[in-house]
Amino acid sequence: MRVACSRCWLPCGARRHHHPSRPRRRRGRHRRHLPPVRRGYTGQLRTDRADAAEIGARIAKCGDRYPYIVAEREGAVIGYAYATAFRDRPAYRFAVETSIYLSPGAQRRGLGRALYSILLAILTRQGFVHAIGAITVPNDASVGLHREMGYADTGLYGDIGYKMGAWAGVQLLQKRLCPLPDMPAEPLALSACAPWLALPA
Repeated sequence: MRVACSRCWLPCGARRHHHPSRPRRRRGRHRRHLPPVRRGYTGQLRTDRADAAEIGARIAKCGDRYPYIVAEREGAVIGYAYATAFRDRPAYRFAVETSIYLSPGAQRRGLGRALYSILLAILTRQGFVHAIGAITVPNDASVGLHREMGYADTGLYGDIGYKMGAWAGVQLLQKRLCPLPDMPAEPLALSACAPWLALPA
């Protein structure tokens, strides 16, 4: 895999973008081209469809604090992975919640591992301590990916949501990114740590 400051080629032939210093360009382009999230490799518990405007707002909300990684093939977005705040209260600022989406045609080809490897490397470089996955179950593929990436099962909300005519639970998984210091330093902004320089070539 070749690494550059704004894009590189993934092993599957998909291109990924993660330039944190150009939010306007990233918002403008990917608002138009990110696929609506209805089906695919995702653990979100929602009953409606995320359109381009919502995804654009989600990317903008990441700002300079949380990475948003996008993979494309032949000009089409086929997957993305991103981090958000785990909880709003300041005590939780050292933890993030991570999410991933893969289009149906991009699953089981190593793209999920590639996207999450990049995302977790950046979060570690920034100094976040924990990554949390919250996955609507049953979803063996997404749970399996998280476990493969080092997440451990930590709990289950049984039958917590209702969608598509059935009750669904949410499985919680957690991954330690950095050691637990007595006095943790504040996580770095993306622009302050040039996170792509830490990625494996």
